[in-house]
Amino acid sequence: MSTPEETQIHPDDETLAAFADGNLTGRERTLVEGHLAECEECYAIWSGVADWRETDGAGNVVKGKFPWVWRLVAAAAAVVVIFSIRPIRDRFRTDPMRGMINAYGNLPERLIAPRLSKDFPFHPKVTMRDASGEKRSIKGEDKVQSAAVKVIQSSRDPRARGTAYLFLELNDAAVETLEQAVNTNGEDTDLLNDLGAAYFVRHDYEPALKTWDRAWSIKQTPAIAFNRALARHYLKRPDALAAWEQYLKLDRSSGYAAEARDYIKSLKKDY
Repeated sequence: MSTPEETQIHPDDETLAAFADGNLTGRERTLVEGHLAECEECYAIWSGVADWRETDGAGNVVKGKFPWVWRLVAAAAAVVVIFSIRPIRDRFRTDPMRGMINAYGNLPERLIAPRLSKDFPFHPKVTMRDASGEKRSIKGEDKVQSAAVKVIQSSRDPRARGTAYLFLELNDAAVETLEQAVNTNGEDTDLLNDLGAAYFVRHDYEPALKTWDRAWSIKQTPAIAFNRALARHYLKRPDALAAWEQYLKLDRSSGYAAEARDYIKSLKKDY
């Protein structure tokens, strides 16, 4: 991942145009994606170019008819007009979350160990490091991250934004976003569950467990039960086994249930 200092550098027009056309790769692409996650102005230009490179807004194909610099100007103007209309603006702010969920659904394994709230489908548990200790690249992760960038720029939903930051490996931003939301609505168990996930990914296991226990006291869901057991397992708490067994009372058939049984086997083997 790029550093905060690198992502604050505005890409020039040629770089944005190349990114919109899919001509950037490697670290250069990563830097632009990181910048677009934080800069509304550049994101608006890029988003407009991505739409206008194929059509002129009336459904007519224009790719190849306009020089890229004129497409930048037209796209920026179109974005200003589109986002000045409230119903359309609100739709743009909510739709990207679905795009992130859909992209996540195509992964071979999940990107983080905890269970996120609601719509994210099950994948086998994450293995983020290879034998040498280097971070692995998971097929399809780049598409999830591209969708996450759109969420950050187009959605005001703190749960959506916090999850997007997690997928971009901006863990501090995820924690800060979700903490602020929980401070406003401390009874929202989805927010509490995902805040616990952000703590966990940042290796703050004690705060994660405290947050999940708080959520559990409000509402007892399979996601929260799984995560409470996971935190106890990582912390090597003596009540981890009981927590996994409690989880299986809520869920006996999903992929997460199979993982819970594996965790139980490992604990019993150690006893």
